[in-house]
Amino acid sequence: MTLAELISQSDLIFIGKLTKLEPPPGVWSGFYKVTQKATYEVKKVLSGTSPGSTVEVNHLVIDQSKTASTDPKIIGLSTNLFQTRAELMVFAKSTNGAFEGIDAEDDVAKFTPALETQVMNALGGGGGGGNTASHGGQNWILWLLPILVLLVAVVVLLFIL
Repeated sequence: MTLAELISQSDLIFIGKLTKLEPPPGVWSGFYKVTQKATYEVKKVLSGTSPGSTVEVNHLVIDQSKTASTDPKIIGLSTNLFQTRAELMVFAKSTNGAFEGIDAEDDVAKFTPALETQVMNALGGGGGGGNTASHGGQNWILWLLPILVLLVAVVVLLFIL
């Protein structure tokens, strides 16, 4: 799935610290959708609105997916990716009042500043207007400031000419 597809299908994109991973379900998705719940402490919302300082996301558990465990004894999410206290970027959609991952391939990634920049650029530089746990909901300033600078420059040019 491309970054644009992930963004367009997400109701919430955030950077969070994994605080809890429920036990593996012991079965893979197949005829029925099987998920494993992860709880995150929200560090920063890039798009959408976080319901609070913590978010629970039900991640699909699909055998041989990027987020699945490679350990044959663990039928669930990868403990290499889903490590307690790991900072992750999560792409989630709201379904019946709960959040779930977009897919089992690309809905979670280890956080890097480069990934954040890539997502912010894809969102148009200012995020989706959602609140942020670390910046007090002031993402609007980030996209308003360049507009104000441009407006001042135009006014100055009009007075000069």
